[in-house]
Amino acid sequence: MNKIDMHFHTTLSDWKFTNEQVIDEAKGKWLEFIVATEHDIINTELVNLATKKGIKSIEWVEISSHDDKILKKSLHLTCYANQFSGQIIDILDKSRNGRIEKIKTQIRVLNSNWFNLNYDDFIAYFTSKWFRVDNLNNAHIDEFFFLLYENRKLLSEITGQEIWSPEFIWKCLIPNWEFSHLWWWAVDKYEPTVTEIWNISKESWYFLSLAHPNFTFQEDFDLFKKFIEEYKWVFNWIEINSLASKEWVQTILETSKKHNMILTFWSDDHFVRDRIDLKHWKFWELNPHMSEWQITRQYKYFCFMMVVLDTLKKSWNY
Repeated sequence: MNKIDMHFHTTLSDWKFTNEQVIDEAKGKWLEFIVATEHDIINTELVNLATKKGIKSIEWVEISSHDDKILKKSLHLTCYANQFSGQIIDILDKSRNGRIEKIKTQIRVLNSNWFNLNYDDFIAYFTSKWFRVDNLNNAHIDEFFFLLYENRKLLSEITGQEIWSPEFIWKCLIPNWEFSHLWWWAVDKYEPTVTEIWNISKESWYFLSLAHPNFTFQEDFDLFKKFIEEYKWVFNWIEINSLASKEWVQTILETSKKHNMILTFWSDDHFVRDRIDLKHWKFWELNPHMSEWQITRQYKYFCFMMVVLDTLKKSWNY
């Protein structure tokens, strides 16, 4: 069986394992192919380190995107390239900078309503836990907000309710919810649309994969199928996450067969060790609903397509 993990993170995006530590984990588990899919930033160093240790790797990135047609919300796309264009780099930079500005704005709004949140303390708290500043979001505001009793007390007095984490996000920091009119603040759109990413990727011969549909679509299989039909010309690949249910695995397999998509895998590991995490699994943790034969077959198909892609690029002088 080919042991691979094509979706995980390091300190370059939002967890505490360095590239060297990831390589050590991969060697210890006898992995032969790994891909770091950092959030809106490209991890070139891991590819070089992996190659030196006899582990195959390529450049990949997890792009924050937005669907304004079917989902009407953000989603993640993983994208492969031998070398990413300046257009993609600009989009990634815009997304990371946009997240920082969103956090600053949201904290200012909460401060103006007498809550105690100091931006510098907020940043120091999470950087000490190995988080990159440009990967912070409302969930981190939620965590920091509830560290102080005075914030919890004031929230209760204003709303007349006992609101706890993570309920605070849904009721107060997301638009169109119960108390969002008091504290949520809109910022200019900073994430590219799915179509925008596609227009760039097709010009540069990139392959796009829809990341962890089991989390993006929850249990709404009809919405997932509608989304794929809308964007079947966009996605060459589709991901099976380590935590995908049997029904999700079956649905993705049927979809990939129908639209001739390559499968990508797995964990979306953020190397969480100090708390229960229901979305991010352990590095190279097998999905129990996938057979070894299926994984090996898809991996070989993936390798074949990479050779074909490189050959086509060279023939067209890309």
